[in-house]
Amino acid sequence: MQEELQKEAFEALQCQKDARHKRITSQITLIERELAELTMLEIEQRDTRLDTQMVSCDSCSSITSIAVVRLLDSS
Repeated sequence: MQEELQKEAFEALQCQKDARHKRITSQITLIERELAELTMLEIEQRDTRLDTQMVSCDSCSSITSIAVVRLLDSS
């Protein structure tokens, strides 16, 4: 009788451990997925920022070139 109660208690503890393990595993999976999504968003934002900076640099370069040509023409 005592052995049977111990066996049932042990099985109940194992079930609790299994449930906890499953819950933790699913939380880790969710966190990994969310981190991957955040990483992709950050990459997209960085690319957009770099594109904007490149357009700005191109504009500055064009303006500088025009200014140099005008200076050379006026001399």
